[in-house]
Amino acid sequence: MKKSLFVFIITLSVTLLRAQTTMTIDASKPGADISKDLYGVFFEEINHAVEGGLYAELIRNRGFEENRMPEGMTREGDFLHTPKGWKHRYAEPASLAGWSLSVSGKADAAISQVSVNPLNSATPNSLQLDVKAVKAGSVSVINSGFWGIEIEKGKTYDLSFYAHCDPSFKGELEVRLEGPDGSTLGKAKIKGIGAEWKKYSCSITATGGNPKGRFCISPLSTGTVWFDVVSLFPKDTYKNRPNGLRKDIAGLIEEFKPGFLRFPGGCIVEGATLENRLKWYNTIGDVAERPGHWVLWDYQASDGVGFHEYLQFCEDLGAAPMYVIPVGMSCQFRKCEVVHIDELQPYIDEVLNALEYAMGPATSKWGAMRAKNGHPEPFKIKYLEIGNENYGPVYFEHYNIFYKAIKAKYPHLNTITCTDPGMRDGFKRSDLYGITEPIEMIDEHFYESPDFFYKNFTRYDSYDRKGPLIYAGEYAVKKWENTLKGNLDASLAEAAFMVGMERNADIVKLSSMAPTFINLNDPTWNPDILAYDNANAYGNPAYHVQKLFATNLADKTLNITSNYPNNVSKPVEKGVGMLGLQNSDLQAEYKDISVIVNGKKYEGDKLFPAEVLAKAKDGIWTGNNDYLAMPFLKSVYDEAGTDDWNDYTLNLKAKANSIDDLECFDVLFYTTGESKHYNWNVSRWRRYSWLQWYDNGYESYFGQQAGFIEQGNWYDITISIKGDSVLCYLDKELVHKVAMPRKIVPGLYSSAGETKTGEIIVKVVNATNDPQPTAMKISGGGTLDPTGKASVIYNNDRFAGNSLEKPENVSIVTTAVTGVSNNFTYTFKPHSVTVLTLKKQ
Repeated sequence: MKKSLFVFIITLSVTLLRAQTTMTIDASKPGADISKDLYGVFFEEINHAVEGGLYAELIRNRGFEENRMPEGMTREGDFLHTPKGWKHRYAEPASLAGWSLSVSGKADAAISQVSVNPLNSATPNSLQLDVKAVKAGSVSVINSGFWGIEIEKGKTYDLSFYAHCDPSFKGELEVRLEGPDGSTLGKAKIKGIGAEWKKYSCSITATGGNPKGRFCISPLSTGTVWFDVVSLFPKDTYKNRPNGLRKDIAGLIEEFKPGFLRFPGGCIVEGATLENRLKWYNTIGDVAERPGHWVLWDYQASDGVGFHEYLQFCEDLGAAPMYVIPVGMSCQFRKCEVVHIDELQPYIDEVLNALEYAMGPATSKWGAMRAKNGHPEPFKIKYLEIGNENYGPVYFEHYNIFYKAIKAKYPHLNTITCTDPGMRDGFKRSDLYGITEPIEMIDEHFYESPDFFYKNFTRYDSYDRKGPLIYAGEYAVKKWENTLKGNLDASLAEAAFMVGMERNADIVKLSSMAPTFINLNDPTWNPDILAYDNANAYGNPAYHVQKLFATNLADKTLNITSNYPNNVSKPVEKGVGMLGLQNSDLQAEYKDISVIVNGKKYEGDKLFPAEVLAKAKDGIWTGNNDYLAMPFLKSVYDEAGTDDWNDYTLNLKAKANSIDDLECFDVLFYTTGESKHYNWNVSRWRRYSWLQWYDNGYESYFGQQAGFIEQGNWYDITISIKGDSVLCYLDKELVHKVAMPRKIVPGLYSSAGETKTGEIIVKVVNATNDPQPTAMKISGGGTLDPTGKASVIYNNDRFAGNSLEKPENVSIVTTAVTGVSNNFTYTFKPHSVTVLTLKKQ
């Protein structure tokens, strides 16, 4: 009896303790308007987002241009070089990448890429098929698309291509859909190939299906035939548009109900060179006359989805277009080329012409071309971003000029200003000191750890209410080694940040996670919102969070308070000294390395084992785009002991023999366990000095200062640990003096709002590992209906994600909530994102 009473008392005490969490909502005084465009879609051609992704084209390298030299660059072996010295590894693609020849029996044929008698200047290359014998066998020119062509039984596919032949070719062409084993899944015949270039078209209905199919052209005669712009589309595209989009991927975006679509990027806007920038006028009209361009994410784009298609997609989605323009600067992460201000006018005209194409009357020069391309009525561009991830004095000068020219002709446009993508502390107007024209909205970018997003739940609380407005244009939890595929744990941190944006809806008007699309066969950048292969698509947990928030958007904020402590942090676990040197595409040298632990100095063979010393030549270690691990002798650790690493100084000299625009010296100096360490990133992006800590692949910063180094100079680097402080010196000048980092303990994050119809929308992120019984107290909004609904994203595995096999493993589940009143208790599941919809009686 006593034992039962004891258990009852303990259980009751725990229940009462947990039920003490309270959320109070004041519905009597609705606050700021919440932007209907708050959640949008970021679009960039990366990870085969368009080619082999959203674009429904099934043929890879349809114009035989995949091996074209990237614009404005030269090649040396496997490396591309820009005029400013950016060096990038990119092996030259095969001349007929994506295409192959199959010859059976006694047939005899060959294929080659040729540039004589081109179809037009936009597509100078074509495929030449020489057939010497075919009767006693077969010849097939094969394209397997982007990692296979999905062929669905009963579906119709529209084929078109340009061709001409020499006089000796008298026969027909058989075109087929095949399985990977060569089995026929549909076919048709093309007759009348002539001596001049001509477009041929037909439709093929699939009699069978295979997710890894291929397309074939077989000549039925000897002779020579030339082909160009070979195109195959499913008839069933999004909105049934020709040259259209994949229905499944576009449909997932439509379900999201985005407020806007940002296009066309991203770094591809500016290009790796000025010549490589995305020229909108090359992306409109007949696809056979679009030259395409090299995407700096390492592949050729056909630009079949161009300026017009982006605008049409916005219209089809009911999303506001956000057009991002280049401003006479190539990508600043790739040794930027700059147009002098005296030569900027053609670049300004380029932008104004694009805007006329989109919004000008059909009687204007460019508006008439839009009408010719099938859209007489003007599109409605709402937002214009001036540049992409640009910063510094040159950008400020260019911004002023572009802003004036654009506003003079299109004053209604909402303009957006770039901020330094390396900025992690809160924005200040003085950060854009060189901009004299108005700044209406700024764009901030964050690819960070979960800890960063939890800490920045309150980021916008302290921003100046006088403006400018905020667009969180690119953000996502990301692991530095690019292995994170998207999971619930990451999405919880992102959702906490989003809740913070909604609470600050008076100044935060737009946001878009990035990137959006990834073909699973090209994971250049992880994680992403939508993933797919050639046949299927699914949303990662981040997609479902975005969809949940975007489709449950209130009209005005309501004040919500909680007694749950969200600012609790703990020290990052204690560690010991270490040394690791890392460089990014530069030649660096290191020497005179020593360590002082608790007053005792170690260097040379007293510090390093023989295998580390052997890597040095004349006492100098060299690094080139590699991580150089330099473990200390075991005796150093034994003599120092664990506690003495609180009094530890690392000294070395370093020199960069070449400089890139990303990182210079990266000195790892303190380890807290496997995959956990501290490092000083000296001269990151040639303008910042960062102190960072890594935890299982996540990167967080705990110190940021302006600063950079020069090529060819030796620098004295000193890192000193003094108790809970980290001090960093460059040439004996103090750069950082900061406390050891602390890690946020994830908590409970909430926002509230009211719709025009009187519904109260409550968004709650429970980032803890425990259920959170919460007393919900709503005042000032009238009596609530006893039944509401809860839309919840949850999985019992905090690190669960989605996949092709389990596309809905982490997704939204909506259920009724009974017992609702102005004072009721609701239990938020552990590691969950919840939207409560409460109605007034």
